[in-house]
Amino acid sequence: MDAKGNAYPDDVDVSGTGFVYYVTTGPDLSADVQANATQPMDASAYHEWLRTCLGSAKQCSIPYQTLTAEHVAEIG
Repeated sequence: MDAKGNAYPDDVDVSGTGFVYYVTTGPDLSADVQANATQPMDASAYHEWLRTCLGSAKQCSIPYQTLTAEHVAEIG
């Protein structure tokens, strides 16, 4: 059950992963997701949709550093 008492959509979870995805369509992600979302998607459909959005994008590697006075001074 979700926060509103809606039952888990077993009929949508055809791949049996235990996950369904709601893709929000509005710009305000803090708004009620159910009000701004598509119908729930099975994990396999979601991952296919995500591949079409990402195209040939590659993962970025971000060089994280510990927040120290010296590292902050390097920023300028």
